[in-house]
Amino acid sequence: MRTKTRNGFTLVELLVVIAIIGILVGLLLPAVQAAREAARRMQCSNNLKQLGLALHNYESAFKAFPPAGIDTNQMSWAVMILPFIEQNNLFAKFDFRAGNWQRPNGDPTFNRTATVKGVVIPSYQCPSATDDTLFSVFNTTASNLLINESDIRTGHYHTVLGSFGTNSVNGQPYDYLGTVGTTGFGPVCTNGAFGAHRTVSNGRFVALKNPIANMTDGTSNTFMTGEFSWKGYSFWRPWTRGFYADSRGTLVYLSKNVTYPINSKFSLEWNDASFGSMHVGGAQFVFGDGSVHFISDNISMDTYRALGSARGGEAAPSYE
Repeated sequence: MRTKTRNGFTLVELLVVIAIIGILVGLLLPAVQAAREAARRMQCSNNLKQLGLALHNYESAFKAFPPAGIDTNQMSWAVMILPFIEQNNLFAKFDFRAGNWQRPNGDPTFNRTATVKGVVIPSYQCPSATDDTLFSVFNTTASNLLINESDIRTGHYHTVLGSFGTNSVNGQPYDYLGTVGTTGFGPVCTNGAFGAHRTVSNGRFVALKNPIANMTDGTSNTFMTGEFSWKGYSFWRPWTRGFYADSRGTLVYLSKNVTYPINSKFSLEWNDASFGSMHVGGAQFVFGDGSVHFISDNISMDTYRALGSARGGEAAPSYE
């Protein structure tokens, strides 16, 4: 009697194949994820290089770097450099003479910039960061003000105002404005590459005071812009808004002090909230010479503050 031949896998063989496939997937998936993150980090670095070039071109045109914001309308440095990142048409939609972002309820000029605020500018956002929450209109009934922040996209890159703390060379505190304490927005450092705010007159920027010559520590030893893209604070980083001031002091939206270690995140004083990223182990910064470097979150605070200061007199720090 002939034995009937059976084709196919036995149950044991099938289970072995499934197990092997599972092991291979387990081995390959982390490698794929790592490759994707490496690509995102490279794109983030390219974004910062574009911003560095735009900031330098702005400085060449206006003989100074852009301020964090403008007194009369509170628009940010990110708005001011739009013509230098090939966004002339978008820049033309902003009216720098229209006044403050805050308007009384019923003001017909409310939402005058609604067509531009929701625009996503890829070079302002780190691809590793997913926190890009749209804003909601905030109605402050007590003061009868309607804050015009609807549909604003977040910005993941912030300019550096300077360092807060003690200069490791001379033992003196770094220069800053404002008050220190948990009841306010925190100090605004004045020792970095960028100032807090300036005025505008007849649509032109005036009283600019931050030329590249002020980086006396050396452009290769001074931060210009760094990542501020960790989750949880999208409400406080609209790319269009530079600052806000009230009795608590000045809140700088798209610029920060170097005060706490990278990725330490939390601060009750908003201007001191730490630079940080969704990359593992640190964050990327563009320097005064336009180069981009990944700075470890284990960097010593003396070195970190030296990089945040533009004219502190510190020796060239080693950070890599």
